[in-house]
Amino acid sequence: MQAVELASVVPHRPGRWALEVLAGPTLSYRQLASDSANGISQYERPAAAFAAQVQARYALTPRLYLAGGIGYAEYRTQLNLLLQQRQRRDSITVTRAVKQRDVYRYFTVPVQVQYQLGGRGRLQYEAQAGASLDVYAGGRTSGSTACTCEQQQNWSSGSAPYRRLGLSLSAGLGVRYALTPRLTLLAQPMGRYSVLSISDTNTSTPLPARRPFAVGLLTGFSLNLR
Repeated sequence: MQAVELASVVPHRPGRWALEVLAGPTLSYRQLASDSANGISQYERPAAAFAAQVQARYALTPRLYLAGGIGYAEYRTQLNLLLQQRQRRDSITVTRAVKQRDVYRYFTVPVQVQYQLGGRGRLQYEAQAGASLDVYAGGRTSGSTACTCEQQQNWSSGSAPYRRLGLSLSAGLGVRYALTPRLTLLAQPMGRYSVLSISDTNTSTPLPARRPFAVGLLTGFSLNLR
């Protein structure tokens, strides 16, 4: 009878596999090539974007984990300018607003290494680093120009002046809180940087090199699989 009672209070050991779902806001920007220093792109500013991923996590050791799956990531920038033009005939200065919003969308295939740094009770924290294959899924350029015209250009994955495939690196931290032996809440502050320029140099009028990056907070849950 005593052996049965002791066995009943032994906590269930999680399986090696877990399914994780994460999503959240990011703040994205870009690194421009040196030949863009005198262009209008230098006045771009960061903009809010979004990222999400579904991945499987496998325990290599009690502290070391390997995760991989599929995801979605956006990069965005915004441009707000006031242009002043002096008309020679009337000697009048005309001020016009220029607004532009750029969106780049990607399907991602992330692979990540996670290392558990420590924890206490239900709470655990870890360090993460990885890489992702990025597949361009389209985008949009919209806004008003100096001629006060509203314009919008939608880019498909096949017609845009951007690379179809890219590579990005990521790093961050992870905080886990176990609600039950199988269900865990996740919070992951992260950063992501595109190693390759997203501009396609093989087009007739190639754009300057542009490497987006983003920081954000992904939240979600992890389900331990038996």
